[in-house]
Amino acid sequence: MNQDVSCRITNSIIQFARRENKAFQSLFEDVSYPLEYLVDTNSWIDRPSIHKIYKKLPSLFQDDNIIYHIGVQSPGLGAWGVLDSVFRMIGEPKLIYHQSRKFISYFYKNVFVRLSQKEEHALEVEFDSSLDALDVQYLQGALAGIPEYWNLGPAEIEKKSSHACHLVWQPKPGLFGDLKIPTHRSPRLIQEAVDKLEEQNEKLEKTNRELKEANRKLKDKMKESVQTEKMSSIGQLATGIAHEINNPLSFIMGNVSRVREYGMKLFQVLDLYEQLAQELPAEKTTRMDRILRKIDEMRQEYGLPSMREDFPMMMIETSEGLARVKQIVSDLNHFAHAGMESKEECSVHQCLDTALNMLRYDLKRRVHITKDYGDIPPLLCFPSQLNQVFFNLLLNAFQSIEGQGSIRICTFKEADWITITIKDSGCGIAEENREKIFEPFFTTKKPGEGTGLGLSTAFGLVRKHEGLIEVESQKGVGSLFRVKLPVCEKKMVKDGLY
Repeated sequence: MNQDVSCRITNSIIQFARRENKAFQSLFEDVSYPLEYLVDTNSWIDRPSIHKIYKKLPSLFQDDNIIYHIGVQSPGLGAWGVLDSVFRMIGEPKLIYHQSRKFISYFYKNVFVRLSQKEEHALEVEFDSSLDALDVQYLQGALAGIPEYWNLGPAEIEKKSSHACHLVWQPKPGLFGDLKIPTHRSPRLIQEAVDKLEEQNEKLEKTNRELKEANRKLKDKMKESVQTEKMSSIGQLATGIAHEINNPLSFIMGNVSRVREYGMKLFQVLDLYEQLAQELPAEKTTRMDRILRKIDEMRQEYGLPSMREDFPMMMIETSEGLARVKQIVSDLNHFAHAGMESKEECSVHQCLDTALNMLRYDLKRRVHITKDYGDIPPLLCFPSQLNQVFFNLLLNAFQSIEGQGSIRICTFKEADWITITIKDSGCGIAEENREKIFEPFFTTKKPGEGTGLGLSTAFGLVRKHEGLIEVESQKGVGSLFRVKLPVCEKKMVKDGLY
């Protein structure tokens, strides 16, 4: 969308509302620009956005001509940035009107305006037909407000048509005190002033661009440092947890195996006792008969037959549970492994499986996972960082699904890229939010439910791997995130190209 309307206009609206003690925040609710951007007189916005703002002004101020009145008052509000210096330097409306085309271009880019001076203090103005009636109102007010700046009163506007008007203003007798300036020198003076203004404006815009770029780099560096420190801390914690759990887990697993072995031997002895009882003669001593009867009662009371069947299964399930605990600890340790300062060869599928294992409990309750893994080579990467990328993308996909749903993971090699796609059946992303989802701290979740760092962290880590991350989404249908990582062949590594 073309940004061809200067924020000098939005700045003047904000300054006017503040002077009138009006709550102006509602004017910008439907506009996708932050307030600090709208007051920056070096910035530009698109026409649909300024039209949304224009249409809300009459109801806020209870004035159908408020757009024109704001334009008239704008020069005195100090809302035009460097352009205000033109009024301070020149001091004569006539000199500014000589360059009205240039003046209007500071508010609207790429518009045609025809101006002709019929009298010494009168001007015929015909605005470009592409301008909306609301745009014309503001520009007429801005032109009328030029003499108002020097307390001459606003210029009189006589409307000729929807896009044409006649402008008349009162002359000012002196310039820079009592000095009289010949009329034939006016164009040269205004051109010199405008040239200086444009030079200063270019310097300010260049400085502003440099500051924005430096600020962006600083934010990226801070985010990367925070992420590195976070991953290092998590890695140390995971290593400590793994060490503390693995020690007791090892002897528990060993003891369970021993208990299973002992149990089976005891059952073998019991089998022999039962065979012995059956082999005893029919005529038994009273004591022997009493002992056998007691054994039979205990056998029935304790459910020895069912115990014989359940015991092996219980031991198998216990062993499987302990193996799962060991796998979870291993996944946690692998997920956030500390000390990874250099790249190493790793399987992308292993990183995906590690992330899935970390989310296994949440996913298995209501999300069906489909894995379509292709034949892809190992990747030279930071494994813990790829784990983080896939974990964040899978968590985002899971959180976008309400009720039951599905997530499909595909991997394949395409030319010199390994591509990983994660497609969900979630709520999708609104079009106006699609360009913001990778911005730090941007989130559509309720307060307390998300920090807005998940996708921005994934974006930064993928970029650190010199890869790309793309998104396709349709509201109410779902989203597809595509991660593309450059293939690094062993020969290229050996040759020092990576």
